[in-house]
Amino acid sequence: PVMRWRHPIKGIRSGAEVLAWARPVPVDALGNPVEDTTTAPLATGDMATALTRQRETERKNALIVASQVGLGKVAMLNFDQTWRFRYGVGDTIHHKFWGQLMRWGAGENLAAGTQHVRLGTRKLSYEPGERVRVMARLVDESFRPVTDAEVGIAVYKDGAVVLKKNLTYQAASHGMYETEFESLTEPGAYRVELTGAKVEELLAKENVRTVEQKLTIVAEGNPVELGEVSVNPELATKIASMTRGIVAKPDEAGKVLELFGEATKEVKERRETKLWDNWMILALAVAAATAEWILRRKGGLV
Repeated sequence: PVMRWRHPIKGIRSGAEVLAWARPVPVDALGNPVEDTTTAPLATGDMATALTRQRETERKNALIVASQVGLGKVAMLNFDQTWRFRYGVGDTIHHKFWGQLMRWGAGENLAAGTQHVRLGTRKLSYEPGERVRVMARLVDESFRPVTDAEVGIAVYKDGAVVLKKNLTYQAASHGMYETEFESLTEPGAYRVELTGAKVEELLAKENVRTVEQKLTIVAEGNPVELGEVSVNPELATKIASMTRGIVAKPDEAGKVLELFGEATKEVKERRETKLWDNWMILALAVAAATAEWILRRKGGLV
């Protein structure tokens, strides 16, 4: 839906990134968007000047701005109408927007490591040949990101090194290094160990020797189509007894219907209504008073 309000700003701070910006959309009398035939294209002249003008327009009309500040992240929403994302589609867009924003703010969940050195993978089990993403985060004693370290991993299986890989620093991140590989094809248990001189230096200050993450390469996947689908009456009866249900075969559907009770039920409800709370009684009283007044007038009693 068309947004009808945003907080006016003069610009954004240095280093911040504009993720969404506002461009006025003309609407008709009913509020429906109409084609704008009067707006001139923004990009005019040489490309450098056009790009500069475009960035300036985005900064002055920013709707969503993100920035890395200190040890955390900041997102600024210059509008208050995300609830309108639900119009006509329920939570499809609204939930996706806020879910992605929360996950972005929380960052990656690196399971292994110390305060200054963290290591993790997206999953703990993979299929043979599946792409494995390894992430690490390095921060110094003041929790400032370490951005220039040589970081690598060594992958072990049964005590032997089967793979070595260097990690690449992710620009504009808080000390994040990443790499990917898909060469683990033999099922079994593996151990991913973080390596590098800076890693050893930071770990030594916390009296820790190594940081490692364990993962498993499974023999095969477990798709639903290949699962166990045979009938297990004992298990079904046990679950039914725990949930106060029953087990019924296809030809015993009537037993299930009986659980819903009688098809019809007569319920008596008693209601108390005050006499003077009825407008018909009030109208009758006014009519009686009026009739009495008319009769008294005719009889010369007034």
